[in-house]
Order: sequence, then structure tokens, then C-alpha cells
Amino acid sequence: MIAATEQLLLAQLNPTEEGEALSVTAENIAVTAGIAKTAFYEHFSNRTEVISALLDRYLVDRADASRRLLDPANAEALGYQCAPDIFDALVDGYAASIADKPVYRHLWVEREQSAADRERDLAQEGQVFGAILDLMSELGFIGEATPALQFELITYWSVADRLVNDAFTGQEGKRDAVPDPCTIAAVKRIIRICCEHPSSELHRSAR
Repeated sequence: MIAATEQLLLAQLNPTEEGEALSVTAENIAVTAGIAKTAFYEHFSNRTEVISALLDRYLVDRADASRRLLDPANAEALGYQCAPDIFDALVDGYAASIADKPVYRHLWVEREQSAADRERDLAQEGQVFGAILDLMSELGFIGEATPALQFELITYWSVADRLVNDAFTGQEGKRDAVPDPCTIAAVKRIIRICCEHPSSELHRSAR
């Protein structure tokens, strides 16, 4: 049913001359999935719940991809020389992970999420930020991970999240989309400048 929901949402993002795509309703999800409508309600109460399940799958995949970039075992191969290098890798990894997921980009940009969706996303991000701090500490890029430093890193990533999605503007519904390279470069540059500024918590905590 989750795959059927994604299929319906993708069809809405890619209208054809044959007419409007089916709306994302419990009945249409069931038909697309090849099951009875009653079977849908055995798993979900409404369309919002199944969209949340789809979004949750995307968020888990995104967090897993970030964790691989933050695995200390991969640090040497990835060539991290300073903290901004880690953010560069995360920006590139995030862009690559959503390039072939137009439905995710739509749901995220349009903020079609419930409060529960946001809570799960924050929980996933919390784990990723913990991994960022652990890696930076292990590589000797930072000293103590103070609350101020954590807030700064979260701020950097919140900005990056929004701008990376903006890099796909004009490619709604397109699989294998290519982000605007200028926007991606700008995101990396902004974070690097902020990280290296003398007033930055990250700069002041550097060993």
C-alpha cells in the first residue's frame, strides 16, 4: 500500500494528456495496490497515515545514508580534514539520496506532514547530529560538545536542508533529477564560512 501511495502521488506530479491522475484516497490506494478497500483499513485509518508511513520510510533511508557518511570506519576513505568537510559530504549525500525521490521532495517541500511526522523526523535528526558530534570528536575536530555547539550545528543543517531541496526547483516529479550546482556549492560555502568564523562555536571548540 505504501508503494501504491507513492505511485499515485508520482502520477499527480506528472500529469498526462489522458486526464487528471487519481487522487490519493483510501479507495484509490486499495485499487492501485490490488486489494479490497477493507484490507486498507486493516492497516491504516486514512490517507494521512499511509502518507506518513511513506514519509517515514524516506526519512529512515535518509538517516541511514547520513550514518554511513558518519561512520568513523569510513572517515579516512572519505578524506575528512576538518569539520566543514563532513558537512560537504552530508550535503552531497543528501542531494544524491533525494535526486530520484520526487515524491519525497514534494512531501518535504510542501510540508505535507503531521505533527507525528515532524516528531519522527526530529528523532532521526537527533541521532544523526549525535553521530556528527561523535565523529568530529573522534577525529579531533572539536573539544567539548556544548549545547551552544549542538544548536549551531542544527542551525547549519536546517538551512542546508531547505536549500538542498530548493536546488531541485523546476524538476518536480522528475526522477534522477540534477540539483542546481550553484545552489549546492553555495550551501557548502555558507556552512564552511560559518564554521570557520572566529565567533563560531565550532571554531572556538576546535582542538
